[in-house]
Amino acid sequence: MKGFSLALLEKDKDAITCYDEAIRINPKDSFAWRDKGNLLKRLGRDEEAEECFAKVKELHKEAELEYEREEKEYYERRKSRGGSFRI
Repeated sequence: MKGFSLALLEKDKDAITCYDEAIRINPKDSFAWRDKGNLLKRLGRDEEAEECFAKVKELHKEAELEYEREEKEYYERRKSRGGSFRI
């Protein structure tokens, strides 16, 4: 949120520093990666922006795979207990 606000104020260097700190604290923060990518794109730093966007796609794929794994485990547990599958 702070990085986004700084970017809106065109304090680009401070915004990038803020995004980098957020990513250091939580490397899986797809919002920080996305917002940093958007700022870099606006600054014409397209290659760096694409790296950020690639990370967002990677994180979303990881989250999707994790959800699918958890869903499968849930249904396997219900099946082994004789549970119903009606929704």
